[in-house]
Amino acid sequence: MPRGMHNIDPERRKAWSSKGGKAAQAKGTARRWSLAEARNAGRLGALKRAENMRKRKEALEELKNNADSTGSDRSGGQDQRATQEKE
Repeated sequence: MPRGMHNIDPERRKAWSSKGGKAAQAKGTARRWSLAEARNAGRLGALKRAENMRKRKEALEELKNNADSTGSDRSGGQDQRATQEKE
């Protein structure tokens, strides 16, 4: 059975969205962003994403460097264990 809002008739989805927006306005939880607030929120989101990407890249580089410095390959150290067992 299909799930999600994208499977609903566009007119019905629009009606539901409208009701949700009106309910949020009535409750006082709706938020209208000014152009400056929206621009700042987008800028902060982009900065956070760039920071996360940088951290991920650094972590991968560190893993790669650690793997290179131990002399192990991607076999998980099995070659070293096999050599030790033969000795």
